[in-house]
Amino acid sequence: MEISGEYKFKAPIEKVWGILMNPNALKASLPGCEKFEETAPDTYDITIKVGVGMIKGTYTGRISIADRQEQKYYKLLVSGQGSSGFLNGEGEFNLSSLGPEETQVNYSGKANVGGTLAGLGARMLAPVAKKMGNDFFKSMDKQLQAETKSV
Repeated sequence: MEISGEYKFKAPIEKVWGILMNPNALKASLPGCEKFEETAPDTYDITIKVGVGMIKGTYTGRISIADRQEQKYYKLLVSGQGSSGFLNGEGEFNLSSLGPEETQVNYSGKANVGGTLAGLGARMLAPVAKKMGNDFFKSMDKQLQAETKSV
């Protein structure tokens, strides 16, 4: 399964980068995240409750940030498993400044799923993944705007 998209933040690139690299913001932005614990630099053990259609479950796994190029690019590596299956994937995030107060993030990702989840097929999983991605960026944006207002 593959997904891609873009999101525009009304903030300078250094602030967008900062929020995307903030572990507390990451935890708050991952839908259903119950645990987000750093185990090594840029590596986190996670527990997430998520449901796709009638298949709901708790998944444990790991998220790692790799190939970091400050304020430009990073890769997110994800692996997890639960009673309904497993997921392994990676996403690439490219940041570009559209001016002093606007930043665009282009993202693309690939995921492999197995178990009962795989039985749903990409036709059902892709829209859910896209929605989760949009929810993630909207949450990050909301946190960024709240941070900017409090300064």
